[in-house]
Formats: sequence, C-alpha cells, structure tokens
Amino acid sequence: MTTPIATAPPLSATAQAFSQHLDRSPALQEQIRQFTSPMDLVQLAQAEGFDLAPPDVIAIAQTAYYTWLHQISPQFQPLFETLRTNEAVGVRHKSCHTPQDVLDLATDLGYALTLADLQTLAEAAATVPGFSCEKLWFRGLGLIP
Repeated sequence: MTTPIATAPPLSATAQAFSQHLDRSPALQEQIRQFTSPMDLVQLAQAEGFDLAPPDVIAIAQTAYYTWLHQISPQFQPLFETLRTNEAVGVRHKSCHTPQDVLDLATDLGYALTLADLQTLAEAAATVPGFSCEKLWFRGLGLIP
C-alpha cells in the first residue's frame, strides 16, 4: 500500500494573482527560465507590483513541486518525498552537484535510479509552468537548459 501524495497549500490571493500574471506573459516566463534562486522570484514579483510574503513564495514553490511530483512515475515519488521531508537526507541532497551524486544518493537510500531516469525526471520538471525549485536543481545538475 502506498501513501497518497500530499498537495500544496492553497495560494494566497496575492500569490494566485501573481501566478496568473506570470501565466499570461511569455516575456516573464522567459525571465523565470533564467532564475538562479527563489530570491529572483521575489524580485520579479516586486518589479511587477506584487508584494509576496515568505509564505507566498513557499506556497508557489510547493505548488510547482507537487505538480511535478504528480507527473513523475510513482516509483520515484517516495525518493523525492524522502529528499524533501528527511532533514539529514535533505542536507545530502542539497550537496548533490552532479547527476552521479544524485545516483549515488539514491543508491544509498535503496532506490534504483539511472541517468536516463534522472533525465526523464528533469524533463518533467522543465514542463511545470512558472517558477520551480526543481527546475533550478536540475539546471544546476546540467540536465536541463
């Protein structure tokens, strides 16, 4: 029996309005593709007239995460939930700078993950609209542009 995947918290009215604003602007979507940190999202929101509170940024990131998580194969969902929810594993996760680092971590945690699987997961992250920490992570690994 598998545990159902959680869902993101609801977005505040401000975060929802900002997300819709981003969805309607190809130019802003292109800017998001160049982001290197969540702080870039806060700065863009301010430049566009939206005052995002820290919980708004967290909710936007969690919405993107759960959108991605629901898109990927169920066999990989427990691995990424472990990376997100286990603090000690999360520290190791954040220190992964190459695809091999990720594969080694997955192996150490008892998950079978190949480079092809990792590339497929990266490609799924790339399809999530708007800002996504997963996109930043996979981009840092060199798996998506």
